[in-house]
Amino acid sequence: MSSHLDIIRTAIDSTSGEIWECGVYSGDTAHWMAGHAPLRTLRLFDTFSGMPISGPHDSHKVGVMWVDEQAVRARFTGFPNTSFHPGIIPVTFSGFEAAQVGVTNIDVDQYDSVKACLEFIYPRMEKGGYIILDDYNCPDCPGAKLATDEFMVGKPERLVKDGDCQPYLIKT
Repeated sequence: MSSHLDIIRTAIDSTSGEIWECGVYSGDTAHWMAGHAPLRTLRLFDTFSGMPISGPHDSHKVGVMWVDEQAVRARFTGFPNTSFHPGIIPVTFSGFEAAQVGVTNIDVDQYDSVKACLEFIYPRMEKGGYIILDDYNCPDCPGAKLATDEFMVGKPERLVKDGDCQPYLIKT
């Protein structure tokens, strides 16, 4: 059984496009990715003000998981290829319509945010690119699983599930 970071390592090592982290929080996973791929473009998307919305499929309330953006930014001073995109998804994706994404870690917890990430990022994934769905199996994030399952209807890919680890898809 693979760990979350093992899957991300495999994804980074087998792709060439940009690396995106949607839902950064304190930056632990993003920092690991920056260290593993210091020459790749790493884009970090987060409100840095906590959950922006809470709908009927979400258990997190608006404002929870707030983090000090400047403290997170300070962790990346040695990684010049890392850029921060604070704000609400999908608004923060504006300007990246031509992006070629190789790896995306979606860790935004809420139904609307997961759905917006998948709808914008999926068409921009390179063939063989990975979308890792961090919250899919989390009992505190039922909206993340629902949004993913709805999005996957009619897609040629199937989620790869490796035990309790977060599932992922590989773009065909």
